[in-house]
Amino acid sequence: MGLRQRFFFYLLSPYRKVRRSAKEGRIKKAKLIFNPLAGKGREAKPTLRKIKVGLKKRKPELKMDVSFSREQGDATACAREAVRQGYELVIAAGGDGTINEVVQALARTKVILGIIPLGVGNIFAQEVGIPVDVDLACEVLSFGEVERVDLGKMGEHHFLWIAGVGQDAQVVQALDEVSKEAMTTYSYLRLALNQLRKIHPMQVKVQVDGEVVEQRAIMVEVGNAATFDDGKRVRVRPRESINDGYLDVCIIGRFNAISVFRGVYRFFSGHHNCYYDIKYLSHKYYKAKE
Repeated sequence: MGLRQRFFFYLLSPYRKVRRSAKEGRIKKAKLIFNPLAGKGREAKPTLRKIKVGLKKRKPELKMDVSFSREQGDATACAREAVRQGYELVIAAGGDGTINEVVQALARTKVILGIIPLGVGNIFAQEVGIPVDVDLACEVLSFGEVERVDLGKMGEHHFLWIAGVGQDAQVVQALDEVSKEAMTTYSYLRLALNQLRKIHPMQVKVQVDGEVVEQRAIMVEVGNAATFDDGKRVRVRPRESINDGYLDVCIIGRFNAISVFRGVYRFFSGHHNCYYDIKYLSHKYYKAKE
């Protein structure tokens, strides 16, 4: 995977002191991409009606058309068509998957992304401070700021917050089970021990701004977001800027029983940058391969 140049998209977010888009305040035409299955299919019709009412009472001049995303790929297709038709704002009403699909179409365009979080995790919305309450999210869409947000790119796929290789998928799946209870030392110990039998170390080579890091590792994470789970539980990078042009690379190296427990604990508690088994890099351009 690699970041060959700076990718970005424009986002409506809450009341930030950032450089504004020239389009702000003049948005007259919006496309709402609504996922009726988001949040385990919770009352889709009343939710859609609430969105329409919430935006209409705040921005009566806004002309908004609605498209539905029911299957994988629908949101990307709808967003691409919206870009082609000249919509100034595309609103993703759904979970992180819906948002991610819409961003694939809006990347490197000047079409603004709006978010109404309707999913279970709503990771990215919480990362940028967008409320999960529908009415408050409509408030942000009506009166928020427009900022340019960085994107990573892995192959042909853009990613909003984190992409990785190695054991991250297994760790996240196990963490989902642990996160339903209190995050105690015992919980982390059980998680680490359960993952020991699944660990397959790999030789990785990471090139960062011309500097090469080559070592054995169990996981490499590249991120633009500070959090990995729901915005509260798992903090994987100390910096919180999503528009400074930098991505962070985290390499988890040693993989014996003790270091797995200590490394996983520190990684998911946000203290990995001070742990000698974990390399933490922050640069604009990188390439990584296994």
